[in-house]
Amino acid sequence: MTRTDRPAPTGHASTTMPPTQDGPRPQPDDQQPFDPWALDVPTDAELDALHRRNRLWGAAVLVLPATAVAVLGWRVLADGEVGSIGVVGAVIGALVAVVMVRMAATTRARHRAVRAVRPGAEVVEVWGAAGLRDVLVELGVPAPPLRPTQGTALTLVVAPTGVELWAGAASPAVLWSAPWADVPRVLEGTGVIAGNGARPAVLLVLPAGYAVVLVPARRISGSFLPAPVARTRALVRHLEQVRAAAPRAGG
Repeated sequence: MTRTDRPAPTGHASTTMPPTQDGPRPQPDDQQPFDPWALDVPTDAELDALHRRNRLWGAAVLVLPATAVAVLGWRVLADGEVGSIGVVGAVIGALVAVVMVRMAATTRARHRAVRAVRPGAEVVEVWGAAGLRDVLVELGVPAPPLRPTQGTALTLVVAPTGVELWAGAASPAVLWSAPWADVPRVLEGTGVIAGNGARPAVLLVLPAGYAVVLVPARRISGSFLPAPVARTRALVRHLEQVRAAAPRAGG
């Protein structure tokens, strides 16, 4: 797990600044009040299925472009046609576009599914920073479907009573949840989501000095870029305000 006394804590997801201009989403009258613990944390089988799907998509992202480059590169060498280089570039560009569209569709599907069962809650797209898997295992989550050393796209659900992390697409699952009473502080820090260094992050500080580290996306609806320092800092302030205003047991 990540300790808050370390200089550069890493180990959880990411988010961007929640919407403040429009206020909270209206809650349908026929829905029960938001309860972050209304759904059970997924079973081992459900988490394993999510993990398998993530591995398959990760393999496809790597194998398809590599195969296209190898085949078209071989044709360039075999035929000596300079024009084929343009074809190689076009195919690579198309594959990258497909991957980006797929990622955006996955994010939208996850947000729709989360809002269907969490009406009125804030839904913020984040990356789980490197080390988040180990953190969740320490918190009792079995086999989290997360990359151990890279960022993983997740959704942070924020409510007056607590927070949740969700993973998956059309049928997402709750990976972890906590009432605000179990989050003594929300701090600004850093987290690693790729090999290009630490990024501004939100730290949900837990008892015993551990923290859930979230690297915010540039937009709450999802982005391929992390949020800048100013947006991350604004999110930290917002979450700390929600935490401080949360009802206390026996209060």
